[in-house]
Parts: sequence; C-alpha cells; structure tokens
Amino acid sequence: MEEEILTEDSRKKLINGINSKGVILEERTWKLIQNFLTIESGSQRYKLIYYSRDEKIPRERIEIDVYALIDNKKFIIECKRSKYSWFFLKNVQSEDAIYHLIDSKDGIVVQSISTNKITSCESNLLCIKQGQTLPHTNNKDIQVSYKELHDSIRQVLQETEAVMYEHTLNNRRINTLFIPIIVTNADIFIIHYDDGHINMQGDLTDITSICHSPYLAYNFPEVLTWDTSRDIIKNYQSNSECKTVFIVNINHLLDFFRAFKNGF
Repeated sequence: MEEEILTEDSRKKLINGINSKGVILEERTWKLIQNFLTIESGSQRYKLIYYSRDEKIPRERIEIDVYALIDNKKFIIECKRSKYSWFFLKNVQSEDAIYHLIDSKDGIVVQSISTNKITSCESNLLCIKQGQTLPHTNNKDIQVSYKELHDSIRQVLQETEAVMYEHTLNNRRINTLFIPIIVTNADIFIIHYDDGHINMQGDLTDITSICHSPYLAYNFPEVLTWDTSRDIIKNYQSNSECKTVFIVNINHLLDFFRAFKNGF
C-alpha cells in the first residue's frame, strides 16, 4: 500500500472533516468509560434497538452512541460535536432539582430530588458560535443556533424511551435508573439572573453573572409521547413533565461520573 503525501493544509482539512462527524468524540467517550469505570456486561460502544411506538408501523432503528451499565444505572449517552458554545439560563432564586427516571414497584416513574451538588436549568437553550461574543441587538454577524441542542436532547430522550421499553420486556430490575447524557466538546456556560432582572413586559433587563460549567442537569420541560400513552412504557407514571438530561463536557466526563457516584 502506497502512502499518500498530503500538504499541511490538506491534512488539516482532512482531520477537521473527520472530527466534524463526531466519530472520534464517540470513541474517546467510550474509552474513558471502558478504561476508568467499572462497567457491567452489556455495556457497548454502539447499541441498536429496533423499536416502534405503534405495533402497526415498522420498527425504527434506534442507535445509541455509548451505552453503559453501572450498578443499577443505565446510562444512555449521545455524543454531540459542536462548533458552538452552549448557554443555559438559571434563575438564582430557583432550587436545583433532578428528575430521574426510575423503575419502581409501581412501574417506571419520575423521581424528583432536590440537590445542591449540581446546577439544574429548565429554560432557554442558546448556542453561540465558538470564538464569538454574546449577541447584541445591533450585531447581526453573531451565529446563533437554537435548534442544535434541542434536537440532541430530543434524540437522547427517544433513545432512553427505547431502552426503557426494552427494559420492561426483558429481565426487569426494580430500582433501575435510566440516565440520559449528552457528551460534547462544546464549552458550557450558565447565565445567572434573578427576579429583579425581569421587567413588567417580561423581558430580561440584566444578568447576575455568566459562569463556565463542566456539566449541568437540564430539566427538559416538554411533554413526550410516553407521557400521554401508557402502552409505550408499561405502567409509566409522571408527576412532572420534566426529565433530566445531563450535559457534560468531554474533558470533565470522569469528574461527572465520580460526582454521580457520590450522589447528586
């Protein structure tokens, strides 16, 4: 086999093209988990589930980037490479909480837990092109994406839905936790504000601070299919529309798992 000689520019373009697909991020995530955490049999780099919300339509192929089994927890991990930094809003007067999906004796339920060990956010996703400043009304050159992160969150929750359904059919273990995670190369920021920064028109007039964060708990507030149909997830019960998706920067993935083990 004859080696191709590339120019420095061509080599950089090739590497950037490979990185943009996220495959290397998936590989890095799996190797960190495989080499540094105690995972159980059944954990895998790729997990495929063929799943349909309706028996009348063909089953859909659901692909999970990384699937890790640790103790009584099933970690469903979606790896997302991004050209953006991710910003989340946090009212400093709201309590931090996590909404776990857990298989109880009554079926799969949402378990709400108050915490002071991780910041939780429940509103406004904002993705700003890396290397750019926060947008202002007179700056039209800032590249902003609202869709990128929202789509990734819905995707990992769809994967979680498939895992939950598979769990109800095969070797159910009571008290199993289902933990959806997005692992990303994106820098994560939390924009803090308080009630005094909201005017009579409902606009934000100021912020308290912007802080870089290694990871956070995003409490996704939208109603999902399994909230409205008990045929999808058997005996599913919900006292809240929120489900927590953990957002983790790849450089802090092991720190996240250590913190999770110690209890959020």
